[in-house]
Amino acid sequence: MDRNLPVKDIRMRETCFSDLEVPIRVRYCETDKMGVVHHSNYIRYMEIARMAWLEAIGCPFTQIERGETRLMITEISCTYRAPATFDDFLQVHTILEKWNKFRLSFLFLIKKEGRIIAKGGSSLAAVSIEGYPAPLPEILLKRLSEIDVTSSQHEHH
Repeated sequence: MDRNLPVKDIRMRETCFSDLEVPIRVRYCETDKMGVVHHSNYIRYMEIARMAWLEAIGCPFTQIERGETRLMITEISCTYRAPATFDDFLQVHTILEKWNKFRLSFLFLIKKEGRIIAKGGSSLAAVSIEGYPAPLPEILLKRLSEIDVTSSQHEHH
């Protein structure tokens, strides 16, 4: 696998595909001594939502992992605005912000009762089993291209 990626393929395509909403009910074990959701769990909620998003577009993670390519987290962030507590019902909105042949970037809005309580993001890069940069799996690229065409024909807010 060539580790020098063509510059023309690195540019990220802006897209506005959204908005998959994944419900989360806060479990007691996800709270800390202060009675609020521990900050690390928001990253888990984003992962759950990202996996659901991939499945919703027809590329379950199990199918991706059967191939020769892995998706590696290269960046993750979360800004907390308000707490969640045990038994709260949350909604994690997953939005594909941009993508190219090698990478995906997601935005996550975590809401409670319609109000954003956390905002996060993650970027993933495709790598070979040996850990070298690789293109995203063909099935994923095909689905992303279909989504990109669809999203450009509709307004999303």
